[in-house]
Amino acid sequence: MGILVLMSKLIYKKADTYTGMAFSLIIILLNNPYSVFDIGFQLSYLATLGIIFFNSIIFKFLYNNKHSKFKYFKEIISLSISSQIFIIPIFAYIFNKISINFIISNILATPIFVVTILLGILTLILGFCFDFIGKILSIPLNWALQLLIFISEIIGKSEWGNLTVIRPNFMICLFYYIFFLLLKKYHNIVSKNEIWEFLNSFEKKEIIFIKKLENKKEQITKLIFVLCLFLVIISSIYIFSPKSLEIDFIDVGQGDCTFIKTYKNKTILVDGGGNMDGNFDVGKNTVVPYLLAKGTMKIDYLIISHFDTDHVGGLFEVLRKIKVKNIIIGTQPEWSKNYQDFIELAKMKQIKVITVERGNTLDIDSHTKIIVLFPTKIKISENAINNNCLVFKLTYKKFSIFFTGDIESIAEKSIIKNDDNLKSTVLKVAHHGSKSSSTDKFIALVQPKIALIGVGKNNLFGHPNKEVIDRLEKNKAKIYRTDKNGEIKIKTNGYKFSIEPKIK
Repeated sequence: MGILVLMSKLIYKKADTYTGMAFSLIIILLNNPYSVFDIGFQLSYLATLGIIFFNSIIFKFLYNNKHSKFKYFKEIISLSISSQIFIIPIFAYIFNKISINFIISNILATPIFVVTILLGILTLILGFCFDFIGKILSIPLNWALQLLIFISEIIGKSEWGNLTVIRPNFMICLFYYIFFLLLKKYHNIVSKNEIWEFLNSFEKKEIIFIKKLENKKEQITKLIFVLCLFLVIISSIYIFSPKSLEIDFIDVGQGDCTFIKTYKNKTILVDGGGNMDGNFDVGKNTVVPYLLAKGTMKIDYLIISHFDTDHVGGLFEVLRKIKVKNIIIGTQPEWSKNYQDFIELAKMKQIKVITVERGNTLDIDSHTKIIVLFPTKIKISENAINNNCLVFKLTYKKFSIFFTGDIESIAEKSIIKNDDNLKSTVLKVAHHGSKSSSTDKFIALVQPKIALIGVGKNNLFGHPNKEVIDRLEKNKAKIYRTDKNGEIKIKTNGYKFSIEPKIK
């Protein structure tokens, strides 16, 4: 596109911006049609459109001849703002972030970028004719590129100016673009001078400015009508959409993580996965992005079955990035580093920690409650952390889901002995389908229609065990596993339910 602009100057022709943009687009897509799905492709073209549409408007608003010595900085600022206008929704959708430090990075990077482009063109042309000149020019070109990358990395890693946001839905993005396109069309309704005049007249308690808008009343009315119409449509979709309990059994590899949203929009997160070898941050790369993609910036109840890394490892990042109101844990049988570190972080964040045991009930909303089935006051000493897990049943009208953590057969016997009302619609299979859990008697009493197994593909433990699968199938439970099905979604109105695996 830049080459076409330069060529037009050489042959004294007017460059058409949209033609140049379309020409570059065709070349890229002829080379690889799937480039259209690349985030770099999308951001580049949207940024260019933003500059084409809004740069002149923003620059006129910022620029004042009295302060021409700051013209360069105002040009950079107007370019930065105009390019970001069209980028923001896509950036928020993909990365769950809005960056406001782009002005600083652009002020620093733009001069280097210009030098890089010029050096690149010279190196290409002169290097093609004279190899040694190309090699010489490649040295400062490399320095410029390294400096550009360094600035990008420093600004990109900075927490300052990076706002974490929920993923915007399609309607919000559509409304956003329509709003700015209308703003582009009607931006001349009120001029910069009129804005300042209005502010001055407002200070003097005068209303002279209002008369100046009378001739533009029709245009303003149309703009307001269109904006209100879209707000009504968006609100109607939300208000009249059917409400239900939603359960998302998240694929976190070899671990457990379940996100629940009640019909009254209360949010519950049960465990958070976590890589045992520490090479992959499940919280940062999976759980937090998932919650933001679901439009969740607040967790009402964070429930931790126990403090093994594959259940709590991903929750540290959740505490850092997502607002958590309450943490629910069982009475702890023994000290662990994960427990100590987590409680310290919770105290620092001033999050309420509630310790529960068998017999406790939590009313989440008018139809949703949690019945705690385990642990009891008497602790199991054998494999204590697993066998004293927080075990509970979440009920919503006639629907229920049984969460078992990593309990083994010895804990299952204790639960059976203490409670005969174990029947549940869905069973979260204990200990990722280990052969030490899910006894025949336990499954027969729960009578699950659905069995969910959180397990990593080709894991070293051989989970789930074939005997456990056979026992579940014998009891007519339909089995879903994250290694084969990925994320598993369940929706229920309290009587009927639907289940949708990511991979069928």
